[in-house]
Amino acid sequence: MGKALARWLKAITLCGALLASVGARSDDGVAAAEEAYAEGRFLECAELAQALGTSDGHTLAAMCLALQAEYLAAEDDKPDLVARALTLADEAIRLDPDNADAYLQSARAIGLHAGIIGNLRAVRQGLGGTTRDLVLAALERAPDNPEAHLGLAGWHADIVAAGFIARAMFKDANKADAVKHYERALELGGDSKLVRLEYARRLPKLDRKGGRERARALLAEAAASPVGDFHDGLIHEDVVRELAALE
Repeated sequence: MGKALARWLKAITLCGALLASVGARSDDGVAAAEEAYAEGRFLECAELAQALGTSDGHTLAAMCLALQAEYLAAEDDKPDLVARALTLADEAIRLDPDNADAYLQSARAIGLHAGIIGNLRAVRQGLGGTTRDLVLAALERAPDNPEAHLGLAGWHADIVAAGFIARAMFKDANKADAVKHYERALELGGDSKLVRLEYARRLPKLDRKGGRERARALLAEAAASPVGDFHDGLIHEDVVRELAALE
C-alpha cells in the first residue's frame, strides 16, 4: 500500500491556484518565491515562502520541498525533505484550519513518506486512512478543487488495484467513485496535463474494455498542450513516457 499511496499522492500538486493565493499578497518576497518556483529552484522557493509567515506561504514551501524530493533530490536526502514538508503543511493547517491546499500538501507529504518506508510500515501506521481523511477535509473546504478530486480518485483507484488486504481494510474504495472524481477533476482542471496523466495511468484497470484507448487519447491531449513552467515540463516528460509505453 505504501507504493500506492506514494503514486496517487503524486497527483496532488498545487500550482496555479496556490500561487495565485500566495500572490494575492504582492510584495518582493512573494514575487521572488513565485520566480524561484517557476524556474525549478524549489529549495529556494521553500525558504522564501516559509519566510512569509503565512498559511499560504507554508503551504507553498511544503509543496516545493515535496517536489524537490519527488523529482530532483538524491535518495538519501528525500526523508528529511519529506519530513520538513509535512511539518510545514501541518503548520499551515494550524495557521489557517480552512486552508484546503494545506490539507492536500499534508496528504502529499504523508504519501511520499509511505513510498519511502514501504508497504508494511505504511499499513501498520494507518497511512491510507490518514491521507484519505486529509483529502476529504480539503474537499469539504473547497468542493471545486480539482487537485482534491484527483487525489481522492487516485485513492479509490489504487486501493482497488492494490489487492485483497488493502480492499479489506478500506471497504469504501471502489472503481465507480474513482471514475466519478477523475471525471470531475477533468471538468474542473481545464487543460491540466497532470489530471490527464494521472487518469490515464489508471484507466486501463478502471475500464478493461475501452480504458486503454481513452488513456491514449488523454495522454495525446496532454502532450499536445503547451508546456508552462519548470514543473509543468517535468509532468510533460512523464506524459511523453506514458504515451510511448501505450503505443
